[in-house]
Amino acid sequence: MFPLCNVLRHKATGSEYSQDYSMAVDLNLKNSNLSCKIQTVSTEDHNSELTSVNQSNMSMNEKEAYIVSLDRNIPLKHLNLMFNIDQRLYNCIKTKFQDISNIIQLLYHVEYKSDQIEAMINLLKRHKLHGQVELFPSESIGDLINNYSKNPYFSTHTSLHTIKPFTDICLTCHQPLELKFKEHVYVFKNETAENGCTYSARCCHVDYYSNSYVRGSKQFITRDALLSSRYIYLAEKNAYAIELILRFSSDLTYMHASFNNFCASYNHTVRSILLQRNNNDDSILRNQILLERRLFQNTWLTYATALFIFFVSKQYEIQIPLNISNTDERNEYFNKNNLQWETEFTLFWTGITAELSRICQFVRSI
Repeated sequence: MFPLCNVLRHKATGSEYSQDYSMAVDLNLKNSNLSCKIQTVSTEDHNSELTSVNQSNMSMNEKEAYIVSLDRNIPLKHLNLMFNIDQRLYNCIKTKFQDISNIIQLLYHVEYKSDQIEAMINLLKRHKLHGQVELFPSESIGDLINNYSKNPYFSTHTSLHTIKPFTDICLTCHQPLELKFKEHVYVFKNETAENGCTYSARCCHVDYYSNSYVRGSKQFITRDALLSSRYIYLAEKNAYAIELILRFSSDLTYMHASFNNFCASYNHTVRSILLQRNNNDDSILRNQILLERRLFQNTWLTYATALFIFFVSKQYEIQIPLNISNTDERNEYFNKNNLQWETEFTLFWTGITAELSRICQFVRSI
């Protein structure tokens, strides 16, 4: 018998290695099948039907023996990671297989030789090429889920972006919240807009959403809900990845970008990316999801105001407009609180100035 582990130690590359390795696996499979046959013969006296079942399933047994033989030498989860990393790295990288070995070692604390990893990956590729056993898919899981969520033939709540309430428990009774599907939304990221789903919950007469909660006719946002969230979802059917919110903040600070210019630039960038990946007549281009200036402006202003208040004060939660898209309600909210925010900022800056003065005096005294 030609043990699989001996082949793994054998250093060879290219088609020659693949043939040798395949021969080793075939020998292993034959020996495995031979032992299976011997067991079947020994059992034949007790149950003749078992023999016919084993013979009819001989092809499946070969696949099972192949998988077991692989798993005994390298756990399948290690092998799966090797295969996925190999798909992402280009062959021109000279240290490719050593890099895969290092990544495996960092994650699983197991060391594999680079030629051992190369041998296993070549074997998997060869079997896939010849239509034999294919263990791991090469498709992008993210693309599969995203395309499925857009398919009009399926009614589903599945998406890459599941936006849940900011807390798992009720803030009043501290019992677990029961989530309910709220609506489909568009999630705007730095370079694309994708489908998403939002969930809400209700307990103790309080409605919980992704970044806020509503009690009676008042909406509140907490410090934790704002600072730990991956998405900002406050208005209608548009949600924004926190990276996009921070990107506009940076553009506003350093380039004085307006909301109109930022949204126009974003939509042009997304369209350019879509044109590289699709034909001009594709429906994805004809139905491009646009970043709408008014909705984005309302969300960013609310987010930035809340962030400012949490920065200059010790408040844990603040009230925000119940409907930030309502112009009158939003303007009344800002006019009502403008003086208070100015006072809090003055006290905050005064405190910093006094603290800096004390530090400078202390340094001089040294």
